[in-house]
Amino acid sequence: MGRMKDKFIEEQERIALDSLYDAKHYELQDEQYEEELKLRSLAEKELVSDEENEFITQYSQQNKSQTIKNKKKCVE
Repeated sequence: MGRMKDKFIEEQERIALDSLYDAKHYELQDEQYEEELKLRSLAEKELVSDEENEFITQYSQQNKSQTIKNKKKCVE
């Protein structure tokens, strides 16, 4: 009877260890996924910022050339 009890305890310990390993595995996967989401979010923000800066630069250049044209017309 003692052998069966020992086998049962060993099986329960194995199941508990497997559960711990699984929990740690999924915890690491969650952390990696969250880190990936943060990196994607930062990349998107940087892309939007670059696009906004490009738009502002182009708009400023267009507006500057319009202002120069208007000044030339006023001088003439």
